[in-house]
Amino acid sequence: MEQTPRILSIYLGRRVLLTTFVVQVALTIPVVLSALFHQLPPAALRGGLLGPALVGTLPTVTYIALPISVGVAAALEFSRMSSEGMVAVLYSLRLSAWSIARPAIVCA
Repeated sequence: MEQTPRILSIYLGRRVLLTTFVVQVALTIPVVLSALFHQLPPAALRGGLLGPALVGTLPTVTYIALPISVGVAAALEFSRMSSEGMVAVLYSLRLSAWSIARPAIVCA
């Protein structure tokens, strides 16, 4: 089994981490805001309680959404690589499926 070149691992890892961050934000922000606007009365929102409620709610939602966002990001990146023909090129370089997936596994 061939080792993945270092620059390729860094490139794939960076792509997966960036996509994970984007998906994490896309999953977290709507859930947190809808929960806060649903649970807090309008007087509390105007009274300055939005910040403390956000600090209390955000870590829990982030903790729950992080595994989902890593899985979605890995699926999106490998789908993009497959549609661009990058996976076939990496196979032609005699890289195994595990060596191609290693950066995503490390990110997870």
